[in-house]
Amino acid sequence: MARLFSTLLVGALLAWANPAHAACDPSCATCSGSTCTGCNPGSYLDAGANACVACTSISFCVSSLTCTSATDSQCTQCAAGYWEDQSGTADVCRACTPVTGCTSSLTCTSATDSQCMACANGSYLVTGSPGSASQCVSCTPIPECTSPVTCNS
Repeated sequence: MARLFSTLLVGALLAWANPAHAACDPSCATCSGSTCTGCNPGSYLDAGANACVACTSISFCVSSLTCTSATDSQCTQCAAGYWEDQSGTADVCRACTPVTGCTSSLTCTSATDSQCMACANGSYLVTGSPGSASQCVSCTPIPECTSPVTCNS
């Protein structure tokens, strides 16, 4: 009886130590046996490594990332002052195009529609229509005026 118990115990230990019964990598969201079959959002499956790898970061992205490889990270929201460029394989958060004379922070949704809220003294704000940028336009000089010129149109 003791010999049978020892044989069963050794057999169970060998089966447990067998790589086919090894646990799936802890980075995986789903597994089939010891094979990683799915990842949590923000990572992709590297089948060669049998593990999930974090998506490549995107500077100025303030949302969660999604990806299917190291080269295709996707962002859904960029930080204020940046717009989401989806023209390539991976998204890029690009800075809003500067508006000359603007004294406020900028908002934008593309390279061509930067919106300013305030202009420097001696200029006034012309709000851009949808798809176009704001402008800070210089006030018309007043001959022989010795104080700084202010205007609103």
